[in-house]
Amino acid sequence: MKNKNKYLLITIILVFTLLTVMVINLNANSKEYIIGDTDSSIMQDESIADDTEEENYEQEENSNVTVFVSGEVLNQRVVEIEKGKRLIDAVEICGGLTEKADLNAVNLALVLEEEGHYIIPAIGDTNVLNVTNLNQMNSSSNLVNINSADIELLKTLPGVGDVLGQRILDKRDELGKFTSINQLNDVSGIGDKKFSDIKDKVTID
Repeated sequence: MKNKNKYLLITIILVFTLLTVMVINLNANSKEYIIGDTDSSIMQDESIADDTEEENYEQEENSNVTVFVSGEVLNQRVVEIEKGKRLIDAVEICGGLTEKADLNAVNLALVLEEEGHYIIPAIGDTNVLNVTNLNQMNSSSNLVNINSADIELLKTLPGVGDVLGQRILDKRDELGKFTSINQLNDVSGIGDKKFSDIKDKVTID
């Protein structure tokens, strides 16, 4: 009877020990799985963060334009600025205008364009266009870009003088920009004859 009880006790101890080992192994495996899953989640989060950062950088890069401002500004320099900003904004980044700058000969409301070169003239300076931009004229066809040209460049068009040139600038400011050459017909002083003379010499691109 004693031997039977002894064997029963040993059996119970063995079963308990075996169950304990199994529980420990299950917990260990469970921890390894959780750690592995956490690492994977962290890697995914880091990947998403990297992608988001790259997208934000590309969007920021695409929303800026780079221009060169020279002439009568305190600091002639290349300026990277938000797309849609005007020449006055770039001039402010350059420290402002010098005392020699001719405010009557420059359109500070001009919308900046990518890779543009804007020259601020001095009073009495007649050797350069008041404000030049690489996009003001189409190099292959010498078309005047009415969306970026200043009054001096507009005056190179047939029949366009100071008054009519200023009216074209005023209409551009009113519209934001020309979306069609035909909108020149809405400028006071441009009739069918004058439009016919200049329509093949201008562009909006």
